Amino acid sequence: MANCCWRICTALLTAVLTWAMVPTASLATQTQVTVPQVPLKAFSEEGGPVLIDPGHGGIDGGTSVGGILEKDLVLDIGLRLRDVLLKEGCPVVMTRERDEDVSHRYPSPLRSRHARDLRNRVRIARESGAHLFVSIHVNHSSASGPRGAVILHEANDPAGAWLAELAKKQLFGITGRAIVFPNRSLHVLRRAPCPAILVEVGYLSNPTDRQALLDPAYRQRLAEALARAIRAYRITSPVPPERQKKTPIPAFQGMALCGGPKWT
Repeated sequence: MANCCWRICTALLTAVLTWAMVPTASLATQTQVTVPQVPLKAFSEEGGPVLIDPGHGGIDGGTSVGGILEKDLVLDIGLRLRDVLLKEGCPVVMTRERDEDVSHRYPSPLRSRHARDLRNRVRIARESGAHLFVSIHVNHSSASGPRGAVILHEANDPAGAWLAELAKKQLFGITGRAIVFPNRSLHVLRRAPCPAILVEVGYLSNPTDRQALLDPAYRQRLAEALARAIRAYRITSPVPPERQKKTPIPAFQGMALCGGPKWT
């Protein structure tokens, strides 16, 4: 009996890992749309800033392997992405620019630091009038095989799905593997006031990905790929404005807007 249960568990685990490594079509792939090559200077000036959200920070290191912390890698990529976008004239808001979480950013009755942190990331997007929300993370698996980029978007957000497809197209050329998944549970995707994606840029559990992520030049290439996806979205999005999640830009207190005015 015990041997039979062990065989069943092994079969289930193999099936799950196999499924996770097979590319899955997202909402956006249901319509075949060719993404054109986007000139580096072809930035639309319409819309609000892009919010860049390097995950974790401070006491929350995220995933780790051998002293390599997710929070450090994603902050570096986020700052590089910020710099690329600013050079192109795109206003940017960062949820964090140093090693800290954002659980303390606004007063909150919530006792959970993690819950405060997630809600505050969304609140920064809302109060900044963000046009797009890009959250950057590093993945981890119990097996060493899975590798490459995974891009998540809110399942009922067609604009987020399109942005995810553009990110997939750009990251595939860097990582050699990129897949898109719709998601119904992640707070930052469900509650973001604008089209949003969460990008897992690689697996720390995979030796090839891990070695690549330790290279500053590779992290720069990831940042530039994400910037190209953002530029392409502003030019090519087939989603009508009325179907895109948007919030008006309110009085913006307590944070400077990179590449634009400080609202008061």
